[in-house]
Amino acid sequence: MRTPATPAPSEAPADAVLAVNPLHRPSPRLTAAAGRAGALGVLELSERRRDAIEVLRRTARWSGGRPFGVRVRPGCPLGVADLPEDATTVLLADPARTAADFPGRRVLVEVTSLAAAADAVRAGAAGLLLRGSECGGRAGELSTFVLLQGVLADPGIAVPVWAWGGIGPRTAAAAVAGGAAGVVLDVQLALLDEAEPDAETVEALGSLDGSESVLVDGVRFLRRRGPQAPEPPADSAAAERAFAATDPLRRLLPDGQDGYLAASFAARSATVAEAVRRVRDAIGR
Repeated sequence: MRTPATPAPSEAPADAVLAVNPLHRPSPRLTAAAGRAGALGVLELSERRRDAIEVLRRTARWSGGRPFGVRVRPGCPLGVADLPEDATTVLLADPARTAADFPGRRVLVEVTSLAAAADAVRAGAAGLLLRGSECGGRAGELSTFVLLQGVLADPGIAVPVWAWGGIGPRTAAAAVAGGAAGVVLDVQLALLDEAEPDAETVEALGSLDGSESVLVDGVRFLRRRGPQAPEPPADSAAAERAFAATDPLRRLLPDGQDGYLAASFAARSATVAEAVRRVRDAIGR
């Protein structure tokens, strides 16, 4: 296992925290706030081209020249020519696209298994985002820390890796101490003001214990209950469509076993900046 360079006291390494818009919902405000707090804010891109261009424009303006990332999921219509200069990093969540589609940008590929990690490196990934079984949305069969240990032990993988799933301040510190370049926050930020959560999200995430999610075809989501709850999707493609549904009765939340962390973070931090600094401070210490 690789041993990282020891950071200065109370100083987390660069890019130690990637703050991704939670629940697959674009949030320029959250992205900009995370950047001001010392994280790399990552903007979720919409499947609708006009909407995606608009949130990119606002994010670039509100970020004030700070670099930020964008997350490209299946169905995203944008290419590298559509990205502003400040969008220096691409989080690639679409298996149909590769790093070669985004020349001149740092491309970090989301993976859920050891085999996928090796394939992504061979295809030119500059880094890997390891999505463990705790994640909402695409999730692996292995827990985040088991997946992290397996990837770090592979001599053929020399690119930096980030741990995604089940991350709090202590687990963030443990991941970096164990060899990760950093960690990813997403659902942890879902109930903070900058995420602008709607009433449905607040109600759904306010009292979770981690057992409410279900995994179907490699995708994890919050199981909805009650007489108006939709039928669970049959496969990953149907789940992705349900995540993007505009009808609240059909929409599913890409929430995983770590969804309970949203309420935990909101109880301890009033803003995204406070949440990011807590995690960065824990890593630095």
